[in-house]
This record gives sequence, C-alpha cells and structure tokens, in this order.
Amino acid sequence: MKKIVVTGATGFIGVHLIEKWIDRGAEIYAVVRPSSKNIARLPKCSNVHVVELEMGCYEHLLDIVGDADFFYHLAWEGARVPYRDDGLIQSHNYDCMMLVLCFIFLVKRMLKVGFTVLQGKNQMSFVNILNA
Repeated sequence: MKKIVVTGATGFIGVHLIEKWIDRGAEIYAVVRPSSKNIARLPKCSNVHVVELEMGCYEHLLDIVGDADFFYHLAWEGARVPYRDDGLIQSHNYDCMMLVLCFIFLVKRMLKVGFTVLQGKNQMSFVNILNA
C-alpha cells in the first residue's frame, strides 16, 4: 500500500487528488490547518488520516507519518491579492517550504503545485500527478 501525504488537502486539487488515491487503495495523510472550516470536504474513508498542523510545524510530519511514497505540497498562504504581494506572508511560505524540503529526504517523490508570474504572464506546468 502506497503512503501519500497531501498538504492543502481541503482545497479543490487536494480533495480530488485524495479521492483518486483512495480508488488506488493508498494510505493518505491529509494535512490541514487546525480548525479548518473546510475539513468536511475531505472524503470519509478509513485510509484517510487527518493531520492538523500549521504550515510552520511541518517538521512534525516526520514523527507523524514516517516515510512516504509521495508528497503533494499544495498548501500556500496568501495566494490571492492583496496577500500575494505581502513580503512577510510570502517569506513565511518559503520558510515552510524549506521544512517540506527537509521532509522529502524520506519521501520517494514530491510535487509542488503553484503559479509563478514571469514577465507579466502566468506560467503553469501540467504534470500527471498520479504517476507515482
């Protein structure tokens, strides 16, 4: 049984990704913010383990999950205007990303999804996110 970790699990992509992995019989660790208003979006399944962690506490994932086959990092604070231009919020995101990068040394594969803005154009790469 594959072990999957999904941050940002209550978002649109996270929920659908979890549903696909349930169909494949995976054990899923759905990482959500504590007191998330959207936790009811998560599929109800014995293979889905809800892990409530702030983004700044991802170092605890190693103790909670152990090793994993795939890590989907979908969580990001301040993705919308005006917060995406807030240097403090985005700096916190990058700090949290470093915690994730430390964790992946015990993970076989990782996918980080997001938009970047280059020369005024949104750039996005599409990959087969279930090809694990």
